[in-house]
Amino acid sequence: MAWSIECYNTDVVVKVLKLMKHEQLKLKALSDPDVKAEYDALKPEFALLRERLSAREKTGLSQEEITVRMGTITPT
Repeated sequence: MAWSIECYNTDVVVKVLKLMKHEQLKLKALSDPDVKAEYDALKPEFALLRERLSAREKTGLSQEEITVRMGTITPT
């Protein structure tokens, strides 16, 4: 059976997840083929996000300065 949160008592899952390190949780989650497929499908989106963050860091602008220049509001 694939690892699924629906299979477990929610209180127990929360306690286990608090004890797990990020990499352990990631490896366990990615062992599920459905989770892995969704994770892989998001790679282009995360690559674009990393590019945007890198460009912002290179300019030295804050998130607030970027939003002002774009004419939008800072997310909360």
